[in-house]
Amino acid sequence: MSIKDNIKEELLRLISLERETLYARRNYVTDMSEHYQIVCEENFLDKLEKFANSI
Repeated sequence: MSIKDNIKEELLRLISLERETLYARRNYVTDMSEHYQIVCEENFLDKLEKFANSI
């Protein structure tokens, strides 16, 4: 594997782990501002994943 492929694979793995964390946080959130923060983080991860897949 090339360095580029390794970086892409690791980035996608970390994004997946962060998504799992966000899903777990979402289950315990009652505050709307915290819910909004999670939505913003998910949107960022979507964009980051799109970037990682384009590498």
